[in-house]
Amino acid sequence: MTTRDGRSAPPPHDEVAPTARRGPDYLTELRRPRRVVQVGVLLVLAHLALRAWALYGSWFYTDDYRLLTDARRSDGWTADLLRPFDSQFMPLGRLAAEVVAGTSPVSWPLAASLVLGAQLVASLACLVMLLVLFGRRPAVLPLLALYLTSAITWSATMWWAAALNQVPFQAVLFASVTTWVLYLRGRGRRWLVATLALVVLGLACYIKALLLLPLLAGIAVAFFARGGPRARVVHLVRRHPGAVVAGVVLGAAAAAAYVVLVPQAFSEGQQPLGPGVVRDLVRTMLLESYVPGMWGGPWRWDESIPPTSYADAPVAAVVLALLATVLLVGVTFLVRRRAGRAWVLLLVWLAADFVLLLLTRVPVAGPSIGREYRYLTDAAPVTVLVLGLVLLPLAGAPESSTARRPSGRLAAAVARPAARPALRAVAVVAVVGVLAGGLLSGRTYVGAWHDRNPGAAYVQAAQADASSRGVVDLADTVVPPYVMPGVTQPFNTTRTLLDLTTVNVRFPDTTEHLGVLGDDGLLRQAVVGGVSSLPGPDAGCGWGVDGRTVIPLERAAFEFDWWLQVGYLSASNQSVVVRAGDSEVEVLLRAGVHNVYVRVSGEVDDVVVRRSSGSDPSNAICVDSVVVGLPSPGGLL
Repeated sequence: MTTRDGRSAPPPHDEVAPTARRGPDYLTELRRPRRVVQVGVLLVLAHLALRAWALYGSWFYTDDYRLLTDARRSDGWTADLLRPFDSQFMPLGRLAAEVVAGTSPVSWPLAASLVLGAQLVASLACLVMLLVLFGRRPAVLPLLALYLTSAITWSATMWWAAALNQVPFQAVLFASVTTWVLYLRGRGRRWLVATLALVVLGLACYIKALLLLPLLAGIAVAFFARGGPRARVVHLVRRHPGAVVAGVVLGAAAAAAYVVLVPQAFSEGQQPLGPGVVRDLVRTMLLESYVPGMWGGPWRWDESIPPTSYADAPVAAVVLALLATVLLVGVTFLVRRRAGRAWVLLLVWLAADFVLLLLTRVPVAGPSIGREYRYLTDAAPVTVLVLGLVLLPLAGAPESSTARRPSGRLAAAVARPAARPALRAVAVVAVVGVLAGGLLSGRTYVGAWHDRNPGAAYVQAAQADASSRGVVDLADTVVPPYVMPGVTQPFNTTRTLLDLTTVNVRFPDTTEHLGVLGDDGLLRQAVVGGVSSLPGPDAGCGWGVDGRTVIPLERAAFEFDWWLQVGYLSASNQSVVVRAGDSEVEVLLRAGVHNVYVRVSGEVDDVVVRRSSGSDPSNAICVDSVVVGLPSPGGLL
């Protein structure tokens, strides 16, 4: 059927009926703005379920116990929240520790739930940022999925003390970029106030929040101003003087306060930083860790210090990831205008991460610490942001990246309509591969925290054993280094761990039944070995205690914290005072033949036992032997 001018006329209504019976066009459905939001929310919820599985199956680790012990021992919330922890100023993290330390025993489900809640906020903030900056288009979903599946973020999720800093900081990063762009679009000063408030909140989580200020300034200069570099900076200052002044003042004040108030964790014994160290850190941190991590890696982990793991990507995978990165950057320069500006933002952020790690941890741990993703976690959200700025138009930005007109054979070949299906297929395969690799790498990393965490097995065994008994008296001993390393002293003791994780364990100065934890975490009878007393003069009594008796030792025990194991016979229940070294302890004796254990300190060259005032001298007391030493695990308690 044709019209009068010869063009084809639309068919009658009944002729189009057959096409109406076709199945749904899922790609068309996905392109609807509402569907994009719905799919994004589903991705966030699926990711939340994955993180819940990972977190609830894990446990506390080293610094977590220190942070919780600090919270238990604090006199007041206000003073404690403002006290630095190692080299971190982290009031929000300390607040979370106060909440968890308020439970008895400390609740890992509560601790994990706090991190999970922060992760939900961060994931939703990422989705909102992508939607606000780039619109409700399907292309934002792979960027969201990249953040949700990246193995780079797992290290700062599973280690609770690190998660308290870094997961909220990721939420602040996404949210501050969102509010800043809304301000730059002219939506009102309330968005500037919101941005500054978010940066302050970030500083309460993690000192790296200082890096948000140059990032936000870079977005404004690169995409919301015109002209050369100088003209762009002048435009920012003239157009937004209040924002510039507030940002400079906030940054300077925060940096000055940190330098003055926060003691540096590593001030002694630092190794020199030569060119070789810098080169090695470039290799370990950037080439072998960051680049494979953003392509779904590292695919393999070094678990030599479980449960933590270092990136250990295969050499071939590292090479392929580097080639893919070069190809990606090159293609974006061919097909997108102003892509370089966004890549510069990423390079500056990575350079800042690199310098901070070089100056703080590398002098002590060496350049191999670059394989620990905990120091690169914040690069993952920045990478997602930068990829969006490179590949998608930034709504409301006069200098957003846009499609480039092909100007060469290669660019023309890439831009040909006939090449689009092949390019789209390559992109889909690459995205699916990256996301699947990230999920698999993350699953392997989490497995170490679930199945190969010796510290968790030790504490949970002690917790279960103690809970099956009544009140148990234990000696405070040093735990194995795989539970708490020696550098964490004085927190590497059974008292530190069990005060947090049990409710029926005591650490008395004297007891008849003394236990210790074995290397497996089970309760065992204490056996005191060391310096023994000389034989007593009375063959049938040893050392009789009539008033005050001095019991000499085979040799002096040097100054330390010791336990005495005193074997005695008492005619009745009565008490004596035992003096050894710098300690004097009143000890209750039971009628009959028994052992009693007494904790003392100082240099011990003899042990003095005297009757307590009011004691009946007609009730005999005989001390058969005294051993001064340290308790070691014997048979099961």
